[in-house]
Amino acid sequence: MYKLRVMDSKIKRLFILGVISPIFILIILEFVRHRIHGLMPSPFVESALIVLIFSISSAIFAYFIFHEVKKLYAKISLHERHQKMLLKTGDIQKIRESLGEYIREVVTNASKYLCADYGEILINEDGKIKVYYYGIDVNNCSVKKIPTLQGIKGKILRTGRSIRVSDRTDDPDSVELPEGHPPIGPILGVPIFSEDKRVIAHILLARHPGSKPFTQEDEETLTILAREIAYNLERFKIYREIMELSALRERDRIAKELHDGLAQTLAYINVKAAAINEHLKKGNFEVISGCLDELREAIKDAYAEIRRAIFDLKIVDIPDSDLKTYIEKFVHEFGINNNIKIHTKLDGINGLNLPVSSQVHLIRIIQEGLNNIEKHAEATKVWVVFENENGKRVLKIIDNGKGFDPKNYARLNGKLHFGIQTMKERAIGMGGTLTIKSSPGVGTEIILELPGVKIENEVTMVTHGQNQSSPR
Repeated sequence: MYKLRVMDSKIKRLFILGVISPIFILIILEFVRHRIHGLMPSPFVESALIVLIFSISSAIFAYFIFHEVKKLYAKISLHERHQKMLLKTGDIQKIRESLGEYIREVVTNASKYLCADYGEILINEDGKIKVYYYGIDVNNCSVKKIPTLQGIKGKILRTGRSIRVSDRTDDPDSVELPEGHPPIGPILGVPIFSEDKRVIAHILLARHPGSKPFTQEDEETLTILAREIAYNLERFKIYREIMELSALRERDRIAKELHDGLAQTLAYINVKAAAINEHLKKGNFEVISGCLDELREAIKDAYAEIRRAIFDLKIVDIPDSDLKTYIEKFVHEFGINNNIKIHTKLDGINGLNLPVSSQVHLIRIIQEGLNNIEKHAEATKVWVVFENENGKRVLKIIDNGKGFDPKNYARLNGKLHFGIQTMKERAIGMGGTLTIKSSPGVGTEIILELPGVKIENEVTMVTHGQNQSSPR
């Protein structure tokens, strides 16, 4: 932004100069004409002198304007090159999916934009060194071994200064290349700093021997890219911390649910087992039969609770793939595990630019909705649908189960039920709203209205068979 303001200021100065300079030149010419009038041997000589002065002044002025415009054009072109490169390296989704793939793409793009034959990014974080290459076959070159940090790359990391040489051998710190490494000539390398000004990485580009050396503009471009890499590395670090914190919170929630659900069920089983033992001592075999039936149901509930807990733990972490694929995968797995046919229609959901925490909330709302269906609805079919409804982005979870009265959701099947309240709290946490449409005998529809976020692609309306609002 600073450079754009500087260029804009220069353009304004050129404009003012272009208006004032011709007037100033005319004033000078008129002054000269007045001073030499009558001194020249003839009017022809006087006019020729005026024309000569005007031509020289115009040529000087034109050259100055051309030179300044050329410099501005070069700076604008350089700025455009920076912008294109930064756009290629600023994809946070790629950083989330894989830091390694992001770094590989960065070194590839930098090498191509700056016409380098080889590229390398070395990251030294918490004592762990990783190197990513472009243009070098690591299978036929010993660079795949752990670097010694000697030579030019080590110098960059040690000094925190950029290096630009027309030939590798011109640098006094240059060392022999590893076995199998292709020969290199011009080199350009810049350090990458952390927020506390520590050198945590470097990016190094090289060309074939005899190639054109890197320029000052190339170094400026690579320096800007290095700052962007540092910024994205910091974003990845924060993202990773958020993932770990979210995972810890989800594990804590699952632990509480196990305590409130499974622990109580096991306590009930223990009480029933003790009662059966007492009835055995008294010979009440008819009562024992009923107790065993109750015990069998409790064990069945405990088994289902354990399976749900295992499934919950499997998807504690934030998605490592795109949101649509991740949801489809765990929804499909849930359907198989619980013998429920689940239909998904999630086209366009990847266009939601949801923050990390909101992605977790969205996944957990779907998960809790499916758990409630499995526990209480006795449904055979479920629809998980993302659609554009009256200009709003809406996620729906619909089942063909037995339904219930939403006004009295605190208790279902005689048991305390907190799942719906948890879903509503999660919806509020992501800035959305959650409503439930249901009545006994006609199934349930959970409607999550997502917050106002940017959608990259419009989503067509989705119908559900006979009735758009309910497929049952």
